[in-house]
Amino acid sequence: MKKPITLTILAAAALTSVPACAGNMVELKIIGSIRPTACTPSLGADGVADYGTIAAGSLVRGSYTRLPRKEMSFTIVCDAAANMALKTIDNRSASVVSGVAGAGVPDALVYGLGSVANSNVGGYRLFIPQATVMADSMPVMQIFSANGGNWSSTGDGMLGKDRILSWAASGTNTPAAFRTVQGVIAVEPYLNKPENLPLSHSVPLDGSVTLEVVYL
Repeated sequence: MKKPITLTILAAAALTSVPACAGNMVELKIIGSIRPTACTPSLGADGVADYGTIAAGSLVRGSYTRLPRKEMSFTIVCDAAANMALKTIDNRSASVVSGVAGAGVPDALVYGLGSVANSNVGGYRLFIPQATVMADSMPVMQIFSANGGNWSSTGDGMLGKDRILSWAASGTNTPAAFRTVQGVIAVEPYLNKPENLPLSHSVPLDGSVTLEVVYL
């Protein structure tokens, strides 16, 4: 998101030909800011994917454990049509287990599940299935960019720490202005190998990610 633009206009010149001095000058300032359209994101299920109690005996030694996918609705509502994108911030990034989601999945696409007793619990992936997304009540294309300038289509709607995700009219790769975007965010967690976890006591799953709307 671009910072607000602040305008300052100074009137400091003497208005007469009388020599200037501190007593006959006054400063006029004009201040304010220009901000983009306000957009508000929200998540269903209070933004919580609850996996309840997982039996330690269900974990297989030497293997990572994939948990069932959970989904929650998401909505972005703007007070006017806006060019926007979705950015993710991993609040547990230091706890990502490399390779937990598969050897070919880079860490930039995996979010941390927290740590306990100096052991990292695992990781999870986030994505927005293409078929679930609507913008202003119309189907749209999902596109992503690593630099905010070059955009590519993404059928799986994968959310990653190395990219921002936006939406375009069908058949294009250029972000379009919308007032509302809605769909489903899918959560796909993976647990560390049991021998790497302190299973002599309870091991909580503690994933936390911030979803931020950025303006293009």
